[in-house]
Amino acid sequence: MLRHHITHGLTWDFNYTYSKSIDEGSNAERISLNEGFGFASQIINAFQPSQNRAVSDYDMTHQINSNWVYELPYGHGQKWGAGSNAFVNAILGGWTLSGLYRWTSGLPFSVSNGFQFPTNWDLTGQAVLTGPKPATGVGNNCSSGTCNPNVFVGATGGTGNAVNSFDYPFPGESGARNNLRGPGYFDIDAAVRKSWELTERVKLAFGFDAYNVTNSVRFDVGSVTYNGNAAIDSGSAFGNYESVLTGPRRIEVSLRLSF
Repeated sequence: MLRHHITHGLTWDFNYTYSKSIDEGSNAERISLNEGFGFASQIINAFQPSQNRAVSDYDMTHQINSNWVYELPYGHGQKWGAGSNAFVNAILGGWTLSGLYRWTSGLPFSVSNGFQFPTNWDLTGQAVLTGPKPATGVGNNCSSGTCNPNVFVGATGGTGNAVNSFDYPFPGESGARNNLRGPGYFDIDAAVRKSWELTERVKLAFGFDAYNVTNSVRFDVGSVTYNGNAAIDSGSAFGNYESVLTGPRRIEVSLRLSF
């Protein structure tokens, strides 16, 4: 962590985390099959729980976070404009900029073997990677004239090159858990603030907030799993995203009178 204590009106933090989390199931033991929507990290083969050993569902190898607050150096008591009249100071002085930044590497996910129960009648298990590991990220899955965002780069539909890299596990096997990675998270938020002291007790504050400033889209790899699109028998929908981690750019303007 790097921290810049307030100097000349600027303060900021920068945090980087490198981590790895490994387990045999990422949910609490009390979570049932239905509560986990069928993906509650239950042990497929009770005689060999280690078959489920892999990176945790929430594992993020790299995480970067930063925040900052900067008081613009103009106006009364500042480096520039200290001698400005009351009108100019009211317009140009006392502005503050702030922001948040976050970036992470991708979250892990598994390809399911679909509606097949080779080892555990109640739990389907994961597919086995039998070919080259397909490239993951954000691709286009185009079939029947419709294109959908897809976790597999270069996907060509349910019979494309991605699905051909997986096969059903044999009885006694659990398949490969969390052996693939989806996109990570990215977001920048920013704000502009200014206040005016109208009297000793009355204060007017202006705020301009922008969320997801770059209007970036990060797809949720969890939606591929939980909606069944990560199953090798899901047909042309194999690998399709169903939701996003980020929201669209949003701007809020506020004016607050305190007395």
